Amino acid sequence: MKSLIYLNPTFYNLTMRLIYRNGFHNRYESIASLIPENSTVLKACCGDCYLYKHYLLPKNVKYTGLDINRSFISSAKKSGINVRYNNLLSSDYIPEAEYTIIQASMYHFLPNNVDFIYKKLFNATKKEIIIVEPIKNFSTSSNCIIKLISRYLANPGTGHATQRFTVTTFEEFCYRYSGNLKNLFKIANGREMCAVFHK
Repeated sequence: MKSLIYLNPTFYNLTMRLIYRNGFHNRYESIASLIPENSTVLKACCGDCYLYKHYLLPKNVKYTGLDINRSFISSAKKSGINVRYNNLLSSDYIPEAEYTIIQASMYHFLPNNVDFIYKKLFNATKKEIIIVEPIKNFSTSSNCIIKLISRYLANPGTGHATQRFTVTTFEEFCYRYSGNLKNLFKIANGREMCAVFHK
């Protein structure tokens, strides 16, 4: 069963605002700054499409969103956004785009499938792939109650993701592809790390 935050795009957005507080807008601004105008963009695990609606739409990009959450997909389509159902683990087809983004979702594929997902998205990317992951998480809190609650809020419909990246483990993941790694930096007041890989 999906966690509460994944039942409704509005509730998801409010939860993200509470988590990131004054870093909320920076996490989107940082990604949008990497995307040129009039480019093609694929966002895997696109969620509530906030990045597109508020930051990429003004850049006139040709956008495709992928997600497994049918309520999020339905909401996006009602707004005229090009979003389609896609399970990254089982789907053989990933639409091509100049820039591919996966934001705060790679941890769902820990520990065994992150490399598989990276390679699948990288192969569909013409120019750059942008991966953003939280590195400071409530799920790693020293408070056992907070840790338990936050870990079990992260089920988009595929099961509870109980593992998260840290600075060290995310850097280790990125350096496995150091030949393509273009940039690696922190955003959202240090709560997230952004990695850019060129094709």
